[in-house]
Amino acid sequence: MTSRHYRERAERCMQRVQTAADDQERALLLDMAEKWLEMARRADDRASAQEGGHPLAAEDAGIATHIRHDPDRT
Repeated sequence: MTSRHYRERAERCMQRVQTAADDQERALLLDMAEKWLEMARRADDRASAQEGGHPLAAEDAGIATHIRHDPDRT
């Protein structure tokens, strides 16, 4: 899988947070999004070692900031 694929999965988790049934589900989805982003960063690191640079790392920053500052997160 590519880093873009992992980021898309993280974004889907973040979208589902808005309709989560309860705090426990919201927390689970936020944790999942964080894990997907970590996998994306690792994929970027592998690609960077082969090519150089992190073309999508800025996308992580926006999603990760939202995760860290989510007032509903338990």
